[in-house]
Amino acid sequence: MTTLENLYNGNINPCELERLSERKDYKTATTRVSEAQKELEEILTETQQLLFDKYTKEWDMMSLIVEEEIFKEGFAIATIIREEVTDIKEATMWKRFEDMPPMLTVPETAEILRISQNHLYYLLKKDKTFPVLQIGRRCLIPKDELKKWVNRCATGEMEKCRK
Repeated sequence: MTTLENLYNGNINPCELERLSERKDYKTATTRVSEAQKELEEILTETQQLLFDKYTKEWDMMSLIVEEEIFKEGFAIATIIREEVTDIKEATMWKRFEDMPPMLTVPETAEILRISQNHLYYLLKKDKTFPVLQIGRRCLIPKDELKKWVNRCATGEMEKCRK
């Protein structure tokens, strides 16, 4: 799984509080807030204390909302970046495909199709429409024929591709 997928699935905490509590400036700020709150609570009347408690509760709620929105925005940006990287990777792959020799090896073809080599061997054995040139035990796949085969599968012309 990618980091982004782990984050989306909740396997990674976007705000590692352990790291935050290690920061010296955070510790100092937390201490100052606690001290100021204690001092304030000592001099407040009962009505003022109720109002202060209400203020503190609403402030905490607002902070959570802001943190949630910041997380959502960061996640949206990360998703966009992931899509852009995938697009670049695909474009690079197809450029590389065009630069490849006319006959492809099993590892090259498996990488292009994004399947395992074992699955490709299974296809070679079971799908009689899959383009392959067998020389002894060696399998070579004609690049242009592979492209046509993929297009036929993508357009649904061959029912076998869907299985």
